[in-house]
Amino acid sequence: MSDIFFKGMWYIEERSFRRFVEACLEETVVVYVDHLLTQRNYIKEETIERMRLDEEVILDFFREYISVSKVENRVRILSDLRELASAESLDTFTLIYTNILEHQPDCPSEVVEKLVGLREGIPRKDAKEVVQECKEIYENSLVGDTSNPGSVNAIATKHFSSNPHPVVPPNMDDMPSHDILTPVGLASSNLAL
Repeated sequence: MSDIFFKGMWYIEERSFRRFVEACLEETVVVYVDHLLTQRNYIKEETIERMRLDEEVILDFFREYISVSKVENRVRILSDLRELASAESLDTFTLIYTNILEHQPDCPSEVVEKLVGLREGIPRKDAKEVVQECKEIYENSLVGDTSNPGSVNAIATKHFSSNPHPVVPPNMDDMPSHDILTPVGLASSNLAL
């Protein structure tokens, strides 16, 4: 993939090339999140560590071609989901999910439900409590004054109506296979995604 990007730098106008790289980064993140949420393996400590390594690989690769701030902003959701996947208490789950909604307002509570379901050792009662609390947080983030264009609610309202690439694709069956991640050399190839 590095070779393709390197050659592309010479044949594509710089601004168009940067947009192409940004689109590749966005697609990488969407596919990664999709595969994280559709995997069948339990999330263990080793999984969390592989997720951290994957973030580093993605950051290192894409910051060679576009600004560090753009890469970090796009990859932030991976870090947030890793933190969410490793949360140990109701308060931690809700705090992390609230933070996710601040910069990713289209992240539904079903993401938390799926991650909690993939965790080993969380009692069913506790899992239900976490999911219910996060559903309420999500619903409350959608209710309110949307006239302030900078508010989470306004962003969510606008994003739901205009975002062609939400964090979690509406139909997982239409997503491409994880082969798009293979050229980047992600450590999670052992996740059996």
